[in-house]
Amino acid sequence: MSPSKYLYFKGCFLFALLHAIAALTITCRLKSPQPPSWQPQVTIPLIDKSYTISELVNNDKLGTDSSGTLEYITDHDIPRQEVGDRIKFGPIQKNRDLAINAIHIPILFSDWLEFSLDRIYPLADEEHGEELVVDPFEIYPNSQDFTEIPSFRWLKISKGILSVKIKNELVISLGVPFRVKLINSADNTIIGEVTFNEKIKAGASAERKIQLPQTVLTNHIRAIVSGASAGSEGQLKKIDKNSTCKILVTFTDIIATELMAKIPEYHFTYQDTIRMSDSLLIREGIVKRGAFEYSLRNNFDVLVYVTLELPNVFKPDGLTFVDTLEIIPGQTLYRKIQLEQYMFKAFEKQEIENLHLNWNVRLATNINNTVTIRSLDAVVSSMKFSKIIFSSFTGRLYRIPFPIPQTTKNLDLPSEIDSVRLAGAYLTFQFEYSIILQTVIN
Repeated sequence: MSPSKYLYFKGCFLFALLHAIAALTITCRLKSPQPPSWQPQVTIPLIDKSYTISELVNNDKLGTDSSGTLEYITDHDIPRQEVGDRIKFGPIQKNRDLAINAIHIPILFSDWLEFSLDRIYPLADEEHGEELVVDPFEIYPNSQDFTEIPSFRWLKISKGILSVKIKNELVISLGVPFRVKLINSADNTIIGEVTFNEKIKAGASAERKIQLPQTVLTNHIRAIVSGASAGSEGQLKKIDKNSTCKILVTFTDIIATELMAKIPEYHFTYQDTIRMSDSLLIREGIVKRGAFEYSLRNNFDVLVYVTLELPNVFKPDGLTFVDTLEIIPGQTLYRKIQLEQYMFKAFEKQEIENLHLNWNVRLATNINNTVTIRSLDAVVSSMKFSKIIFSSFTGRLYRIPFPIPQTTKNLDLPSEIDSVRLAGAYLTFQFEYSIILQTVIN
């Protein structure tokens, strides 16, 4: 074989060998196993159906009204119910301290004071009887005691009004300023001070009022005047050293917390209520059984008269219940009233829910005797109504239970559907009832 042919054969052999290797390599690459898959086609029929409420419900007791609203109507007989002793209230109890709290002084305390010219004008003695012009001058403090006021010894004042009235009978003007200060002469404590910041001309009058501070007022009071005078204001005046400036001091609207004084007969009142029941409103009722009892203790230092009125309670004779007790200091009195055949009656066109009580406490004080009274002194009362049962009654009863039978009703849906989903719904109840009251007299 010639070399050229040998080389050609060798080349063809190598080319064939490479193709065989490549084919073998491609043949060894196998696919991975895959699960089988299906794409079934299912046809579902569409339903377009509307139901009315009446079609959804097939029941003799269930129906619809004109608006299509579902309604259920049924009648039930409720077992017989007896009022029995439900027309009652109590027992109830209430305590009350009938205290004065604020002692309103029933009398005025006042007194006139007089300051002569020679007490406030230094040259009055020297110029007495002369006619001349009085120059302005300062009025130095000058004092004078009140005439002893016999109606009281002392008062602890919580509030009140001090009134000072000036009647200028001098030939000169008073002010500016002109001051009147009141003090307790025993300890020099200040009761009050009134200042006049305008001229009080000769022959003129002026008045000022101030609120009193909390203080102790005794019956030994001193007045101190001071200030200035404009003199005769350039006019010739005849000097009379005995001419006077009169001052009226008055204490009014005094409220005290404690006092030792002679005062007229004193009384105070209380209006009170007692809640009877949360289930009974009475227009009129006759009591079959029950009692009202109360006790009163007098903690005052004087004899007291206590009057209790129950304006909604009437005795068998038709008169309003009123009771008056006379109680000496430190004494306790007790009352018990059987209320059989008493009537509880409301005010006109009303109904009683709370019993009204009117108290009047009268202290046996008089203008001739000195007494001590404190605002915390009281008549201590304790009241109790036993169970009150009425034999007859006109009014209203609340919270009396009536049994209503439980009722269950199923909706009978059409066979075409197995469930209903409501897009929106509401439920209302309307009760119509008829109650017949039967009176049984045993």
